[in-house]
Amino acid sequence: MDNIKLKIKKLPELPGVYFFKDKYNNIIYIGKSKCLKKRVKQYFYKSKNDSTKIQKLKFNIFDLEYIITDTELEALVLESRMIKKYKPKYNSLLKNFKAYPYIKITNEDYPMITSAYKIKDDNALYFGPYNKKRLVYEIVKYINELFPIRKCGIKIKSETCLYYHLGKCLAPCNKSNYVKEEYQEMINEIIDILKGNGEYLLKELNAKMTYHSKSLNYEKAADYRNKINKFEVLIYKQRIITKALSEEELIIIEKTIKENIKIYYIRGGRILDTFILYKEEKIDKLKLKTFLIPLLTKLKTHNKILPQEEIDEAQIIESWVNHNEIQYIEIEESMDINDLIKLLHSKILQTSKGEDKPVSI
Repeated sequence: MDNIKLKIKKLPELPGVYFFKDKYNNIIYIGKSKCLKKRVKQYFYKSKNDSTKIQKLKFNIFDLEYIITDTELEALVLESRMIKKYKPKYNSLLKNFKAYPYIKITNEDYPMITSAYKIKDDNALYFGPYNKKRLVYEIVKYINELFPIRKCGIKIKSETCLYYHLGKCLAPCNKSNYVKEEYQEMINEIIDILKGNGEYLLKELNAKMTYHSKSLNYEKAADYRNKINKFEVLIYKQRIITKALSEEELIIIEKTIKENIKIYYIRGGRILDTFILYKEEKIDKLKLKTFLIPLLTKLKTHNKILPQEEIDEAQIIESWVNHNEIQYIEIEESMDINDLIKLLHSKILQTSKGEDKPVSI
């Protein structure tokens, strides 16, 4: 224990990942922090509020190691990778693992819209993952209410069901009711919305909300307002996630705790490479070009089904961009290297001055 106390005293006040080990030198817990010293010390304070599992973890800590990172984002990504690599006992016991839901469009002649917790190799379309289950359930429910897509099996029937008579299904199950083209157009419209291009639908919903409000039907207007809020969240979040999980590229510019500038080059939710610019250095555009060109020309793989590790890392990066006011660049295919360098130079200057609000391009 004296050995641990000495190590804690020497811990840096920097971001990084820490590893707790038992008396057999097994890694039993991995964590991350933007300040290693402060976070690790907390484990050795006596607290009446500790759960039984935390108490057992503390009792079994005999040694610790750590890896320093330049930023908290790097610590987050490294923690995720290390947990997957070592599978520590107490990470499994203490973490409430979440299954992130997707919105799924089935691969059938007349597709259905549903939720799913796992991407299967079934040629269906998956949108997400989303970190709010209730949002997904409500969006799936609302899409099924808004569009007359089928709600049940496709077994051919001689009579149409109640959904058809209520205008909530085109009844493709009725062989005399050929609606394949109309149905596909409707599915294409839903796909467009789930790709984040649903502004026209928002305008339509806003018009209906205004109409019911002017008609003094406030309950109906409030219902449309709630639907608008849900779709605004869906459209905004889907744009970010689509960017993170696609083969498109993103550059994140962040200031480190030591006031240096860290540049991340991201593709498909993975950090391909990083570049550091020390605070005493002048911005060298030639060095930036040397860093960027091999990454810009690196072959894209276009994986259709992403491994869970890549989805998890994309979630980390998406959440980081979403919740921190940092500079980033969405790289367009048509963007000239010199224009990109010029834009990057501008973002670096803004970050170094503390102007961390992202600028859309």
